[in-house]
Amino acid sequence: MHRPCRKNAIGVTLVELMVAMVLGLIIVGAVLNVFVSSRQTFRVNENLGQLQENARIGFELLARDIREAGSTPCGIFPSQVANVIRVGGAVPWWASWWAEGAPLRGFEGSESAANTDEIALPASIVAIGTGTNQRITGTDSLWAIQAAETPTAATAHTPADRQFTLNSITGFDEADVVVTCDLRGAAIFQIGAVSTGTKVIDYNTTLASNNCTNNLGAPINAACTTTTSRTFSPAEGIQVAKLVSNYWYVGNNSRGSRSLFRVTMINKTVAGAKTWTADTQEVIPGVRDMQIQYLTADTSASNALATDWVNGNNDTVFPFPPSGTTQVRRWDETNNANQVVAVKIQLTLQTEESISTSNAPVTRTLHFVVGVRSRSHIFS
Repeated sequence: MHRPCRKNAIGVTLVELMVAMVLGLIIVGAVLNVFVSSRQTFRVNENLGQLQENARIGFELLARDIREAGSTPCGIFPSQVANVIRVGGAVPWWASWWAEGAPLRGFEGSESAANTDEIALPASIVAIGTGTNQRITGTDSLWAIQAAETPTAATAHTPADRQFTLNSITGFDEADVVVTCDLRGAAIFQIGAVSTGTKVIDYNTTLASNNCTNNLGAPINAACTTTTSRTFSPAEGIQVAKLVSNYWYVGNNSRGSRSLFRVTMINKTVAGAKTWTADTQEVIPGVRDMQIQYLTADTSASNALATDWVNGNNDTVFPFPPSGTTQVRRWDETNNANQVVAVKIQLTLQTEESISTSNAPVTRTLHFVVGVRSRSHIFS
């Protein structure tokens, strides 16, 4: 019987198979290691990139409000703003312009809740606590007011009819709060009615519930009893723009972490009626903390700059008035020679995912300084 030759047998030995399997596993392991490393690198870069982008957007939005605080399309007027807005007989925090205070105010995170800080207790704007949208204790906050950057020209002002005639009515609605100005001053009032056909806005107190008077002449005292008639002149370039009033703070978001929030005034329909009201918006996620300091110039001493930055509750630069009066710090432009000319903001941001070597989120603290553009006009 013929037997096949061993050398003609086809196949692999067990040893060869095991060697091939080990080599294959090594190659697969190397590929998986490259994939995991690449994925981790991608996660790190994506999270750090998002953190940097959040910081950039946050700085840009805050800087825009700070730079333009107190500005109108016609300039700024520390003593010539007729603010007729009253809620419950008082000027609300969101409309506190030159005559009632200052267009830029800071709230210190460590300020005692027993004190009335700035335009109001910070907690009266946003409560401090652990609930959603509430402000984080120990974090600073900031408020700024200005006219919107997109004004509309007016062709006529008729005080007897409480009306302005505009070039365009686009963007204006009933209950909007607006700033109107010419070269001699400004006024803040609520629109009562809008006529699309004639392009007329009306500010009569019978329609605009937040207006305390039909007269737009400055000064108007807190009780709204010292009022004068005033005609804005088309020859001096009447401009009308919506009021922009923003309060910035760090609060708790609905996902169990922290974000930079903004309380802004908008026109909303409430109970079937258009109402100018506060709206809380989450702007930048991942912001853990915000600390703010201020640089001032002494307007009584040739505009000399201060030698150091101060906190918002500094008792020397922003003192309380004499004992026995309402405890509101002197940030106002007329009663305090120390006027804010620059703001330094420190933001602490955190990545959404745990990407560090210790499997924890990465935290970055970033600083930026913003000059208050409008103040240069006040000092001249």
